[in-house]
Amino acid sequence: MGLAGYPTPDAGRSGHAAGAEAMKTNRWRLEGQTALVTGASVGIGRAIAGELLGLGADVLLVARDESQLAATAAELA
Repeated sequence: MGLAGYPTPDAGRSGHAAGAEAMKTNRWRLEGQTALVTGASVGIGRAIAGELLGLGADVLLVARDESQLAATAAELA
């Protein structure tokens, strides 16, 4: 039991340590997933697209400025 009598996240779980280790390496992997990012040529949209690519997702980029989008796609590839 944790503070104030509340159960801790691992209370009553056998083999929790092994499962937790597996989650650390695979929890945020996105292989086989597709993400659509709007506003992907600049700012937050571009940053999100980069993060999703880093996590293994297939990313579709959408933006209003075609030339800027092409430059972003080339940099992220």
